Amino acid sequence: MLEIIKSKGVGFVRRRMNDKIRNKISLLKQKQTDNSNCTYSNKYDNNQEINPIYDSNKIRFDIIDKEQIIKLADLICSHKFNLLGSGIQEVAYNIGCNGFEGYNYDILIDDSDINELLRKSVTQANFGYSSQLVLQLPKNYKPIDWQRDFRSGYRWNPLTHFSSIQYGNIPGVEVKVPWELGRFGHLILLFYAWMFSKDRKYQAEFVNQLIDFMAFNPPRFGVQWAMPMDVALRAVNISSVYSLFLTMGAVFDESFKIQIMNYLNDHLHHIMNNLEWSSGMRANHYFADICGIIYLSMFLPTDEDTVFCFGFAANEFDAETFYQFQEDGSNFEGSLPYHNFTSEMMFQTYFMMTQAKKEKLVDFVEKYSNLPAKKFRLHPDIAARIELNKVDFYIDKGIFFLSDKFFERFESIIKFTNNIIPNYCKDFLIGDNDDGYFFRIMPHYYDDLSVQADNRVELKKMVNFYTHEDNIKDFNYFKDFGLYRLSSRNYELCVRCGSLGQNGKGGHAHNDQLSFELYSGNELLICDSGTYNYTAIPELRNQYRSTKSHNTLVIDGYEQNQILKGKSGNLFWMRDTSKAAVNDYSKHHFLGVHYGYPEAHKRELNFTEHSVVGFDSCLFKGVKKVLFHLTNQAEIIKSDSTHIEIRCNKKLFSINSKSGKMFIEDYFYSPSYGVKYKSKLVVIESDENEIFWIINLEI
Repeated sequence: MLEIIKSKGVGFVRRRMNDKIRNKISLLKQKQTDNSNCTYSNKYDNNQEINPIYDSNKIRFDIIDKEQIIKLADLICSHKFNLLGSGIQEVAYNIGCNGFEGYNYDILIDDSDINELLRKSVTQANFGYSSQLVLQLPKNYKPIDWQRDFRSGYRWNPLTHFSSIQYGNIPGVEVKVPWELGRFGHLILLFYAWMFSKDRKYQAEFVNQLIDFMAFNPPRFGVQWAMPMDVALRAVNISSVYSLFLTMGAVFDESFKIQIMNYLNDHLHHIMNNLEWSSGMRANHYFADICGIIYLSMFLPTDEDTVFCFGFAANEFDAETFYQFQEDGSNFEGSLPYHNFTSEMMFQTYFMMTQAKKEKLVDFVEKYSNLPAKKFRLHPDIAARIELNKVDFYIDKGIFFLSDKFFERFESIIKFTNNIIPNYCKDFLIGDNDDGYFFRIMPHYYDDLSVQADNRVELKKMVNFYTHEDNIKDFNYFKDFGLYRLSSRNYELCVRCGSLGQNGKGGHAHNDQLSFELYSGNELLICDSGTYNYTAIPELRNQYRSTKSHNTLVIDGYEQNQILKGKSGNLFWMRDTSKAAVNDYSKHHFLGVHYGYPEAHKRELNFTEHSVVGFDSCLFKGVKKVLFHLTNQAEIIKSDSTHIEIRCNKKLFSINSKSGKMFIEDYFYSPSYGVKYKSKLVVIESDENEIFWIINLEI
């Protein structure tokens, strides 16, 4: 707490404490009510019409690998998933798991009788509704255990009210695993397999999994309701894929239609009542909440609630753009994967708003009223904003618009995003990477069923859709983010140098000042070591965001920015001591500095057609190391104390230095969340104040 006060001030901490106390009292009342009442809503009946938000008839399917899609969908039908490094794993009750970093929790649940299993999984007040859902499942259907971290085997109690769910407190356990499954990103595979094969089993599996989830996850109970952001992403995936089925001519039972509409209404109210707003600081979670509300408002029937929710969310979408994205177009969290994730939310949601039926948009604009706000549990700051009854959106000649200022920032976001995605359309790993992605029309998967979360082909297409000019430059420096970007004929490079992110909190930032990543064609030659995990193993969380995990100058015993000790929230805080800045840059030159060590570290890079020439200087008396992390695809061909030759698939390059000695160490490279591979690290070690090195590419 003392560290936070020093970093953000007493006023910030006081506001946060008031928020927590107010929220705790409100949630206690909600918990008491929910424990004695059925929490499923029954708002809709068969008189309401669903509004499909995606039209499958407008999608090009010729570029999709049909054979792979069906293969992957068959694994999904067998309830086998590969999420966040789990490996292909059947997710069911009483199924063994691989464990995580040596931790394995063997929690057994008697699932021999699905009705008895359900009775132990839901409150008595919810059992009647849940049991009616279970009756719709085929007798041979094997339920999914939605409460389980199927990497470690740990299981949350489904009877626990969402407000009392605890996570990040048990070694090896990762709450993101069940959340990732509960986002339902895999539903799109079932749609494509059904469409390509005409086999009804894929549509049936779509229905059965949703009924299974609804039955065993009553609103506001269990781990799947603990994080509003994940509730929002689940709602986006369900409503989007359901829309694709409907517009392709799929027919569903009327009872399922009513059940899914009411359940999505529960999602809408849960998000609205638990918005991840903070008077101190908020991040991508709140933006995801807002996007989820927009999707749900557009999908569900138009009434005073959905009209209000859309209006509220559209206003917040406009306003929040200026909070989440900086003047140079970058996301404020200090992470390129998070920028791309949040940009996917923005572009896809904005597209949805502008493509809605004219009649529905007119209703949203003309019928908006802030009176329904009283139905929801809202933070006083939000309630005050709503009271102003300000509306920033309008319709002109049937076209939906947000404020004029919004489009200025929107253009900056397009420019930044277009410039930081390499030609290979993979993320540059600057800052945290937790494999987050928004709804994708055409997701890319590996053969092992793991999603290519860092594949930004669809994001690149969205950016190109919105821009009318080529705004990609050979080089650029984005001051607000702190990022130098170079794109030459033979290689692409990103250098990190600037603000810590999250208004100085550094929640998703790493100690990566003056570090870089280097691509040549489709090959990543010099890589960031990754993120690997957040709360399951706190020591590894801190290791992967430490200075020694990046391609920069390292002094043993020192960090560029102080990493706060402890668990939980401290894993997303740093104290900004580096104060990094770029002194000069051009197409052929970069010069930056940071002050995180007792003496300043300056890095100068010079770029030629086939090489990157580096010069690191630091007056610190003692041993210094310059690090170069290699991917698991790299192979050392030849090495001595001044020269190391490396092959990365078809690319050959070398790292050379006569400043001190060069040697090779082992380390673990984490290209995606929960995944790591044994890889090689090139080290230049010297007690000199100046270290020269050069990377030569053989073209």
